[in-house]
Amino acid sequence: MNEVLSTSWMTVEQDQRISEAVELEQARFWNFIRNRVADQSDAEDILQEVFYELVEAYRMMKPGRAG
Repeated sequence: MNEVLSTSWMTVEQDQRISEAVELEQARFWNFIRNRVADQSDAEDILQEVFYELVEAYRMMKPGRAG
């Protein structure tokens, strides 16, 4: 039971850190991408992929996610 609670707490902590990183860096990444990609829709897709990869990489390095 304690392991489940510990895992849940770690997942919440991971989610908070990821959210903070996204908020902090979103404008900077957006500007970087938009300066290199003419189509706004493509730029949005790239930005979404960047943050998806960030989340996946962070969760692979840190325990706390089941599955």
